[in-house]
Amino acid sequence: MSRTIEANFFPQAFEGIKDKPSILIVDDNHDFTRAAKLALEKSGRYFVSEENDATKAHQTAQSLKPDLILLDIAIPETDGGEVVARIQSDPHCTEHRLSF
Repeated sequence: MSRTIEANFFPQAFEGIKDKPSILIVDDNHDFTRAAKLALEKSGRYFVSEENDATKAHQTAQSLKPDLILLDIAIPETDGGEVVARIQSDPHCTEHRLSF
């Protein structure tokens, strides 16, 4: 006998994320990004992601397509200006209005 089991892997709270503006915080200081993420999410108005590796920031922005990116310009390995240039030149990242 076979049975079909339905599972909801995304909690209902996840559904509300689609309606919220998304913010990506890029900084090499994990403590800062974590504190900023928690403070912004506490308002209940934003979906916030954090990235602590500047070399991955472009890829993260490409997959998340955030509405706003808060970016540290003095990142040790990669200059913040380079990250901005990569993101702005990628049509997959800038399909909609993106602010830095």
